[in-house]
Amino acid sequence: MSIPATMRALRQTSLNGPQDMRLISDAPVPSPGQGEVLIRVTAAGVNFADISKARGTFAGGPRPPYLAGIEAAGEVVAVGEVVTGPQPGARVVGVADGAFAEYVVLPAAAAIPVPSGWTEQQALGLVVNWPTAQAALKPLGGIAAGHVVLIHAAAGGTGQAAVRMAKHYGATVIATASPDKHEAVLALGADHVLDSRGGDLAAAMVELTGGSGVDVVLESAGGATFTASLAAAKRVTGRVVVYGLAGGEAPITNWELVYKHQVHVIGLNIGVLIQAAPQIFGEVMGELSALIAAAVAGPGRPTTYELADGPKALTELEARATVGKLALLP
Repeated sequence: MSIPATMRALRQTSLNGPQDMRLISDAPVPSPGQGEVLIRVTAAGVNFADISKARGTFAGGPRPPYLAGIEAAGEVVAVGEVVTGPQPGARVVGVADGAFAEYVVLPAAAAIPVPSGWTEQQALGLVVNWPTAQAALKPLGGIAAGHVVLIHAAAGGTGQAAVRMAKHYGATVIATASPDKHEAVLALGADHVLDSRGGDLAAAMVELTGGSGVDVVLESAGGATFTASLAAAKRVTGRVVVYGLAGGEAPITNWELVYKHQVHVIGLNIGVLIQAAPQIFGEVMGELSALIAAAVAGPGRPTTYELADGPKALTELEARATVGKLALLP
């Protein structure tokens, strides 16, 4: 396959948000270095991290201008030195900066094969959403059969994965989502779905659990919802796993942890987990392989956009106007 010198890509030009993302046609096609592979991108995943980077709220995020995107799937077209696999022709999915483009470089060791029978689009989420949900529920959340789990943003890519996984592990699932998404969340197996945009969530938790609270909370909403999550968790044994802050930052003091919310608050950043605790991440990916074999983690059905419509996809995601995984098609 002939590899061009330049390519189409989405460039973020400011820290004012995704509306300042521009399609360019003259971005240099990267070359794979030692231990890297170059893939021709056929689908790129859209994530909240892309929004955080575009708004300058992502810790250690890039300074504009930069090529946007972090998740890509496609075909390996070239490999760098000392790469023994995957080889050209292999279909893989992975995480790398600059994924909103026609070509991107991935670390060979982190390029995950697309499962047999799946398309590249369907494999999006296997390296971001599903590992995040699995890490939050199992090694960090300590989920067990009979537990009650509260999952916020349950209609999103990670939320949907978490609902399916929690039911597989034998938990009762209480989910939150906007009313127009309740049917989709119930179809995933959730036992109860609450309105994420109205009502007293903490009071609803008391009613649904008979006052005992929930064992595990998957918290990505942030803002006022974070306080409700703390109130919903069981005293002493309840765990609140925080992996996102879509609704803004929410402070908590040591006084509150001692006298008001006697719960476990656990922070999760999947990138840090990979770097700081590779053994745990290996266990997560091993469990994910088992979930794929058991058809718990099945092929995704992302909503697709053309590459040029990337800003629109990100704006709709930021406005919580989407359901499930979103994909850009270069």
